[in-house]
Parts: sequence; structure tokens; C-alpha cells
Amino acid sequence: ISAAAERIRLGHLSERIPQSQNGDEIERLVGQLNRMLDQVDGLMQHARSTSSAIAHDLRHPISRLHNELEALADEITDARVRARLDALQTDIVQILDTFQAILRLGRLDSGAYTLQRVSVDLNELVADAISLYDPVANSEGRQIHHQGRTSLVEIDKELVFQAVANVLQNALRHGRGDIIVQVASASVSIRDHGAGIPLDSMSRVLQPFVRLDEARTEPGHGLGLSLVRAIVEAHHGTISLDDAQPGLNVKLTFPETA
Repeated sequence: ISAAAERIRLGHLSERIPQSQNGDEIERLVGQLNRMLDQVDGLMQHARSTSSAIAHDLRHPISRLHNELEALADEITDARVRARLDALQTDIVQILDTFQAILRLGRLDSGAYTLQRVSVDLNELVADAISLYDPVANSEGRQIHHQGRTSLVEIDKELVFQAVANVLQNALRHGRGDIIVQVASASVSIRDHGAGIPLDSMSRVLQPFVRLDEARTEPGHGLGLSLVRAIVEAHHGTISLDDAQPGLNVKLTFPETA
């Protein structure tokens, strides 16, 4: 009962507490808890499907709005008006990115997305993701240190690349100092040297739309780590967040290739 309750607390809402056949008060209590969990799971599924439907319906008109603003900006010669139109386009791109993340998260959580598994060297994939963020780190006077060795895994290359990129982006946006990336045994660890995350908030930040108070002044939609979690769990892997003292260490582990 304790092990099942801990997994549920960490976000595995499909988990149920095992019941005995003793017909005693404990069995009746467990039955009530499982029915409560069924209700909570149903509400969560409804929320996910509703948000996905809204994102799907609004994505197309907002895309058309973006295209119209882009065409209008080409016709405007006034520099101030062009600057305002550019700012509006930037906001719309952020909205579209949020909708895309919601749709992908919904498909992963519902099991509707079919993974395109191929044999990939996880170390090479991580190196490619680092090359994308190296210029950003260097512009802030920071470095991304990469340590690793060949590690073959059967994964959806595009999804796992996005997961690694999301964690790197979080480390750059919310962390401090250099970033240490290590690859070994079908896992990748990404550690920064910032303030980290309070222990009582580590499971919360893996849920959709959760942003800690100190992050609310920065751009974002609170879907980054929840999407990482969904990607890793779709591969039957695990994600762990640990206090690096200082900083946060995020570890993604995938099943090893047989």
C-alpha cells in the first residue's frame, strides 16, 4: 500500500492500491481510495483532452493571424509600427509553441502517439543538443561541459532530442554557472549550479502548467519538464530530480538496448 501510494504521489495516477480479499475494514478503505483515484484520474483525463481540443481549434486561426501580421509588416515603412508588429508576431509564436506542447503532451499521456524507435547513440544525440545551446551559454559567460561515452538505445530520436533540449534550456534559463552533462548506461544527467528547486516542489514541477513563483517573471508556459516526463515515460524510462547542492540535477534514464 505504501509503495503504491508513493508512486501515485509522484504522478502515476493510473496506479491503484492492491486489495486483499479479507473483507475487513482495511479492504473497504482501500476500495474507497481506489474509487477516489478513478475519479481523480477521470478528471485529469478530461482536463487533458479539453486543453488539447482547445489548442487544436485555436492553433489554425492564430497561425493565420501570424501570417497576416507578417504580410502586413512587409507593407509598412514606419519603423515604430514595424517594431510593434514584430513584437506581436513574437507573442503569437510563443502562443503557437505552447499549443504545440499541449497537443504533444496530450498525445503522449493518452498513449495516442506511436514512438518511431530507432537505434541511436545517446551520447551523439546529447552532443547535437549541446551544440544548439552552446552559443547561448557562451553569450552569458557560461559553459556546457560534456562527459560521456557511446550508449546505444532504442528511442524516438526526435522526441528524446526535444526532452534533452528542454532540460538544457531550463538549466540555462533558471540555473546559474556552468552546466555539467554526463551520458552513461542509457542515461543522461544535466546539472546546473543555480538555486535549485525546493524538495517539496520537485514532484510538482513535473506536472503541466506548474511554474514556481521565482520563474513567473520569465517567459514560459510551465510545460517544459512535464513534456520531458511524458517523453521519458512513453519510452518506459524514468526521470529524477535531485538537489545537487548547489543547483539541480535532472537525470533521464531509458531502457538499455538488449
